[in-house]
Amino acid sequence: MTAHLPDRFPAGLTQHRRRWAAAVIGRSALFVAVWWVLARDLVSAWWVAPIAVGAALLVSLMTAPPAAPPLSITGLIRFVPFFAWQSIRGGIDVVLRALHPRLPIAPGFIDYTTRLPPGRAVAWFALTISLLPGSLTARVEGQRLVVHVLDARQPVLRMLAGVEERVQRVFAGPAASATEEDRP
Repeated sequence: MTAHLPDRFPAGLTQHRRRWAAAVIGRSALFVAVWWVLARDLVSAWWVAPIAVGAALLVSLMTAPPAAPPLSITGLIRFVPFFAWQSIRGGIDVVLRALHPRLPIAPGFIDYTTRLPPGRAVAWFALTISLLPGSLTARVEGQRLVVHVLDARQPVLRMLAGVEERVQRVFAGPAASATEEDRP
């Protein structure tokens, strides 16, 4: 009796193996580079490199397994100027409001439900909101965020949807954010 092996692995298993292979190769290269920087003048210490790199690789894979899909380099490259511009623009807005004689602010809390995948993407989204001037993620409960804003009269939901869309692109997926009409 012979066992029949499929011609291909299921798509999920193949992606899982690719993530692990990429993590092993990438992290090994990183640890070798660090070792080279630290011990390049100590030729006699190079015999320790495979042990040190192997141990570092094992610890890194055990503490941070490559379970999540990788970041999109293109999405990340596009995110950086967006974030920088929003930070500058928001910073100027906060300064102008703070220096204005009437202090034109209307602080408030906004409930926002994201459609980002749970985990890293939601955490990235929450941290990005907190790093933008005039907004702070006060609470995260699963997919629901409570955001404190300096001026609740502004189109905050639209701004949050724009940030969410950019974060979704960083995590290698098409924009999954809801429009304002779709939100409860």
